[in-house]
Amino acid sequence: MQFMKDFVPALKSEIAELEGDIRDNPDPRIRKLERLRSTLAEYEPVDYVPQSNGKTAPLEPLPAAPGAKAATKAARMKGYIDGVLHGHLKIHRKSLLEGLIANGIMGKEADPMQALAIFLSSNKDDYKSDGEGNYSRREG
Repeated sequence: MQFMKDFVPALKSEIAELEGDIRDNPDPRIRKLERLRSTLAEYEPVDYVPQSNGKTAPLEPLPAAPGAKAATKAARMKGYIDGVLHGHLKIHRKSLLEGLIANGIMGKEADPMQALAIFLSSNKDDYKSDGEGNYSRREG
């Protein structure tokens, strides 16, 4: 019986060690899979209803609507972030991610924060960072 008491913690420890090693030194296939999933998340079509004020996407969850046009996930992300930043000088990326997940725009990605970081860095013409995780609209 003592063997079982020692064996289970040893297995858990080895599993944790391997998971840490994989996280710190991912196999090239894992990194490629994460990049592919992030790319898919940006181009995957979603239901979309334009706002009445002319913004490109709503800040609230979208009900299914007849005649709703399809837009990419990236367009919904941009619309949400633009709307949030319109009312704030700057906002932390964690808050942006929480809102994107709460509104059903993100959340199914393997690493949602990484997917958001990729999105924000690929849209540097629209958003700027203060270097501390806060983002604002780039004016001009």
